[in-house]
Amino acid sequence: MALILLLALAALTLIIPKLLLVWHVNTSLWGDLAPLDVAFVLAQDLLLAVLVLMVLALWLARPTRTRLWLAFLSLGLLLLWLMLDARVRQLWLKPTDWGLLSYAWTNAEGLVSGFDVFFRHDAGLDLAFYQILAIVGGVYAGIWAAIAVLAHSGRTGAPGPPRFSRMMAGGGVCVALYIASLAAGDQRYHLNDNILLRPLVEPVANARSDLQALQPLAVQFEQRPAPASRQAATPRVRLPSVAPFRNLVFVIYESVRWRGLDLLSDDTISPNLARMAREGMLSRCYVSVPHSSKAYYALLTGRHPYPAIEMQEVVEDYHPSVFHDLKAQGVNTIVYSSLYLAFENMDGMLASTGIETRMQAFELAAKQGKALGADSSFGTADSELYELGVQELAKIDGPFAVLFFPLAAHYPYSCTERDSGAHDYGDYRDCLGNADELLGEMVEHFKAAGLLEDTLFVIVGDHGESFGEHGMFVHNSSLFEEEVTVPAVFWSADGRMQHPGVIPSRHIDIAPTIADLFGVLDVETPVQGVSLLRTVEPQPAFMATFFDDLGLALLEYPDKYIYDVTDDRLVRYDLEHDPEERDGTVVSGETKKRIVKRLLAFRAHQRLAFTE
Repeated sequence: MALILLLALAALTLIIPKLLLVWHVNTSLWGDLAPLDVAFVLAQDLLLAVLVLMVLALWLARPTRTRLWLAFLSLGLLLLWLMLDARVRQLWLKPTDWGLLSYAWTNAEGLVSGFDVFFRHDAGLDLAFYQILAIVGGVYAGIWAAIAVLAHSGRTGAPGPPRFSRMMAGGGVCVALYIASLAAGDQRYHLNDNILLRPLVEPVANARSDLQALQPLAVQFEQRPAPASRQAATPRVRLPSVAPFRNLVFVIYESVRWRGLDLLSDDTISPNLARMAREGMLSRCYVSVPHSSKAYYALLTGRHPYPAIEMQEVVEDYHPSVFHDLKAQGVNTIVYSSLYLAFENMDGMLASTGIETRMQAFELAAKQGKALGADSSFGTADSELYELGVQELAKIDGPFAVLFFPLAAHYPYSCTERDSGAHDYGDYRDCLGNADELLGEMVEHFKAAGLLEDTLFVIVGDHGESFGEHGMFVHNSSLFEEEVTVPAVFWSADGRMQHPGVIPSRHIDIAPTIADLFGVLDVETPVQGVSLLRTVEPQPAFMATFFDDLGLALLEYPDKYIYDVTDDRLVRYDLEHDPEERDGTVVSGETKKRIVKRLLAFRAHQRLAFTE
């Protein structure tokens, strides 16, 4: 009997990951899991624990050393896998599935720096995840040490050949838990799923929706692509007398969110960007998907990206964009990047959107006999990116459109000497300050090279960053303001871009606005955004999470709707009176039907756009 009790304890360690996840949900996320909800959430994990206990009882009917070691190692690996899955859910609200594993495997080299975030950041109870792993591992090892002592003492109370009644009782418990698992349905964010047992409870869903079923919904989407030339017929309502520019400098900042920059304040952490905002046109800009490569696609093409983790943007060799149009006018199209462009095949995506020359910072340095060390697995430090890039631009004949991709404030926030932890907001702000200093130096490099005249500078963030404001960290999984709003600044040294106030915009509006400022708006290039010079009415902003089917959002200021796909829950926030989104109202009835239909039409349209 003693051995059975210890084996039961060993099997029950398999519910620890889910218990930790439930604790996180109730303390950091929505916090409304009732006892019955918790029971449903744990049903699949308890079922797994009972099945494991029955297997252990059979396997250790005669507890030899070999059998003990095999049981210890096998169950330990299972526990570790469930702990890792719980951590994935804690960070990104998504169970570990084949889509996520495929993405991680394909981009493993570039994600190495994310391990620091994964393991070192606070995972609850004021402990980092690696510390929680050590504690759980210690408890697990202690239980098995007790099992080994019993086995070697000869006083095991070993189960012996399983009795029919005992097996029937175990089977009955399994049936009851299986029924409870079915009754649980699909809890919010699939919280009830055990990644090992889900196929037994629910048939494996086809990862791709039926495209024919999407068609009727997709055609109802209100922002279907239209030729940019349609906007050219509309008079400018902003900066009507600004003549076309010759050169473009387009800086896409990594992980620089609107909140916290305080660009309108004297105490801003980014004085250079704030000065450019005062002297130019400032916009509070909404992303389509809070993920870098998705943002690049939207910014370069003026169209929404594929609203899921699959990198459909890199499949095609050609995507119409303003950069193809500029290249047709004899403009040299270039990108200089601190980021490694092999990650998610960004190099291929940039080529498909018309960027002819693509060079990474370490390649620029190598041309001058220098060497740049890696800042992280995502790329090299930004310290020499702009200077090296400007030196190359000075050698070019003719006009240019150059993109700079600095690491800026991308995690693990290692841009300065200070390092107080993988997710310390102070480290992040240090990176913002460092990025701004380099931005000021960049302008000086262009001035020294004689390249400021007739040059438009556009500085925009690719996405924001979460620091626990709504229980989440980094980016990809949240549609709250801290992840989906970024600064966008249009500036020129001669002051011709100066415009008062803050303009609302979306990532998909940046490319049409650039086209307008370069006189290439009268083309057939399809766009979903609008030129900010030709409309003053804020446009609806549609957004989706990077991880499939977590959330969709719609902004029609001041109303912002966030739709949790997993539990069909729509929440409205009044950004005018609740800018930090603390007091949402659950929406129901006809309003919910109308908003959800628009959101699902957005998702259906964008999926079809990349798969037809």
